[in-house]
Amino acid sequence: MGGGCQLALACDLRLASSGARFGINPAKLGIVYPISSTRRLAALVGPAAAKLLIFSAELVDAGQALRVGLVDEVLAPEELHPRVYGLAAAIASRSRLTLAAAKEIVDGRADEAAFLAWQREARLSGEMAEGVAAFREGRSPRFSWHAK
Repeated sequence: MGGGCQLALACDLRLASSGARFGINPAKLGIVYPISSTRRLAALVGPAAAKLLIFSAELVDAGQALRVGLVDEVLAPEELHPRVYGLAAAIASRSRLTLAAAKEIVDGRADEAAFLAWQREARLSGEMAEGVAAFREGRSPRFSWHAK
Protein backbone atom coordinates (compact mmCIF):
# COMPACT_ATOMS: atom_id res chain seq x y z
CA MET A 1 0.00 0.00 0.00
CA GLY A 2 2.62 2.58 1.03
CA GLY A 3 5.01 1.43 -1.68
CA GLY A 4 2.33 2.04 -4.29
CA CYS A 5 1.87 5.59 -3.03
CA GLN A 6 5.65 6.13 -3.12
CA LEU A 7 5.66 5.06 -6.75
CA ALA A 8 2.69 7.32 -7.56
CA LEU A 9 4.36 10.26 -5.80
CA ALA A 10 7.40 9.86 -8.06
CA CYS A 11 5.20 10.28 -11.17
CA ASP A 12 4.53 13.60 -12.87
CA LEU A 13 0.87 12.77 -13.47
CA ARG A 14 -1.50 10.45 -11.60
CA LEU A 15 -4.82 9.23 -12.98
CA ALA A 16 -6.95 6.87 -10.95
CA SER A 17 -9.97 4.66 -11.34
CA SER A 18 -12.97 5.72 -9.27
CA GLY A 19 -12.60 2.54 -7.21
CA ALA A 20 -8.96 3.16 -6.28
CA ARG A 21 -7.90 3.55 -2.67
CA PHE A 22 -4.72 5.07 -1.33
CA GLY A 23 -2.90 4.85 1.95
CA ILE A 24 0.44 5.44 3.56
CA ASN A 25 0.86 3.07 6.47
CA PRO A 26 4.35 3.30 8.05
CA ALA A 27 2.73 4.49 11.31
CA LYS A 28 0.99 1.10 11.52
CA LEU A 29 4.33 -0.64 11.11
CA GLY A 30 6.57 1.50 13.28
CA ILE A 31 8.80 2.53 10.39
CA VAL A 32 9.78 5.96 9.09
CA TYR A 33 8.52 6.88 5.62
CA PRO A 34 11.47 7.81 3.36
CA ILE A 35 12.41 11.48 3.45
CA SER A 36 12.16 11.89 -0.34
CA SER A 37 8.66 10.41 -0.41
CA THR A 38 7.56 12.44 2.61
CA ARG A 39 8.77 15.67 1.02
CA ARG A 40 7.15 14.81 -2.32
CA LEU A 41 3.88 14.08 -0.54
CA ALA A 42 3.97 17.37 1.41
CA ALA A 43 4.82 19.33 -1.74
CA LEU A 44 1.96 17.65 -3.58
CA VAL A 45 -0.86 17.74 -1.04
CA GLY A 46 0.39 20.28 1.51
CA PRO A 47 1.74 19.71 5.01
CA ALA A 48 -1.61 19.25 6.76
CA ALA A 49 -2.94 16.63 4.33
CA ALA A 50 0.45 14.87 4.29
CA LYS A 51 0.41 14.65 8.09
CA LEU A 52 -3.17 13.37 8.09
CA LEU A 53 -2.32 10.65 5.56
CA ILE A 54 0.87 9.59 7.37
CA PHE A 55 -0.31 9.98 10.97
CA SER A 56 -3.65 8.21 10.49
CA ALA A 57 -2.46 5.52 8.06
CA GLU A 58 -6.09 5.43 6.89
CA LEU A 59 -7.11 4.48 3.39
CA VAL A 60 -8.67 7.27 1.33
CA ASP A 61 -10.87 6.77 -1.69
CA ALA A 62 -10.18 8.23 -5.12
CA GLY A 63 -12.47 11.21 -4.49
CA GLN A 64 -10.60 12.21 -1.35
CA ALA A 65 -7.27 11.64 -3.13
CA LEU A 66 -8.44 14.02 -5.87
CA ARG A 67 -9.61 16.64 -3.36
CA VAL A 68 -6.24 16.76 -1.58
CA GLY A 69 -4.23 16.64 -4.81
CA LEU A 70 -2.84 13.13 -4.50
CA VAL A 71 -4.25 12.33 -7.95
CA ASP A 72 -4.93 14.61 -10.91
CA GLU A 73 -7.99 12.91 -12.38
CA VAL A 74 -10.47 10.23 -11.33
CA LEU A 75 -12.26 8.32 -14.03
CA ALA A 76 -14.76 5.48 -14.29
CA PRO A 77 -12.92 2.16 -14.68
CA GLU A 78 -13.93 1.82 -18.34
CA GLU A 79 -12.68 5.35 -19.08
CA LEU A 80 -9.28 5.03 -17.42
CA HIS A 81 -7.30 3.19 -20.12
CA PRO A 82 -8.62 5.28 -23.04
CA ARG A 83 -7.83 8.48 -21.12
CA VAL A 84 -4.34 7.31 -20.13
CA TYR A 85 -3.46 6.26 -23.68
CA GLY A 86 -4.98 9.41 -25.18
CA LEU A 87 -3.12 11.64 -22.74
CA ALA A 88 0.13 9.74 -23.36
CA ALA A 89 -0.31 10.14 -27.13
CA ALA A 90 -1.01 13.86 -26.76
CA ILE A 91 2.05 14.38 -24.55
CA ALA A 92 4.22 12.31 -26.92
CA SER A 93 3.25 14.64 -29.77
CA ARG A 94 4.40 17.74 -27.89
CA SER A 95 7.82 19.38 -27.93
CA ARG A 96 10.20 17.37 -25.76
CA LEU A 97 12.17 20.57 -25.21
CA THR A 98 9.11 22.37 -23.85
CA LEU A 99 8.25 19.38 -21.64
CA ALA A 100 11.79 19.12 -20.25
CA ALA A 101 11.94 22.86 -19.53
CA ALA A 102 8.50 22.89 -17.91
CA LYS A 103 9.37 19.90 -15.69
CA GLU A 104 12.59 21.57 -14.55
CA ILE A 105 10.80 24.85 -13.84
CA VAL A 106 7.76 23.33 -12.11
CA ASP A 107 9.96 21.04 -10.01
CA GLY A 108 11.92 24.07 -8.82
CA ARG A 109 15.23 23.09 -10.41
CA ALA A 110 15.46 26.08 -12.79
CA ASP A 111 16.48 29.61 -11.97
CA GLU A 112 16.26 32.64 -14.26
CA ALA A 113 19.50 31.69 -16.03
CA ALA A 114 18.18 28.19 -16.75
CA PHE A 115 14.92 29.65 -18.04
CA LEU A 116 16.82 31.94 -20.41
CA ALA A 117 18.93 28.98 -21.57
CA TRP A 118 15.76 26.99 -22.32
CA GLN A 119 14.35 29.92 -24.30
CA ARG A 120 17.59 30.20 -26.27
CA GLU A 121 17.55 26.45 -26.96
CA ALA A 122 13.95 26.71 -28.22
CA ARG A 123 15.01 29.34 -30.73
CA LEU A 124 18.31 27.79 -31.81
CA SER A 125 17.03 24.20 -32.04
CA GLY A 126 14.20 25.11 -34.38
CA GLU A 127 11.50 23.85 -31.99
CA MET A 128 9.84 27.25 -31.73
CA ALA A 129 10.02 27.84 -35.49
CA GLU A 130 8.49 24.43 -36.18
CA GLY A 131 5.69 24.97 -33.67
CA VAL A 132 4.80 28.40 -35.05
CA ALA A 133 5.02 27.20 -38.67
CA ALA A 134 2.79 24.21 -37.95
CA PHE A 135 0.26 26.44 -36.23
CA ARG A 136 0.19 28.89 -39.15
CA GLU A 137 -0.09 26.08 -41.70
CA GLY A 138 -2.81 24.25 -39.77
CA ARG A 139 -0.81 21.03 -39.42
CA SER A 140 0.59 18.97 -36.61
CA PRO A 141 4.11 19.98 -35.63
CA ARG A 142 7.04 17.63 -36.22
CA PHE A 143 9.26 18.33 -33.24
CA SER A 144 12.73 16.83 -33.43
CA TRP A 145 14.59 18.05 -30.33
CA HIS A 146 16.26 15.41 -28.16
CA ALA A 147 18.01 15.94 -24.85
CA LYS A 148 21.78 15.91 -25.09
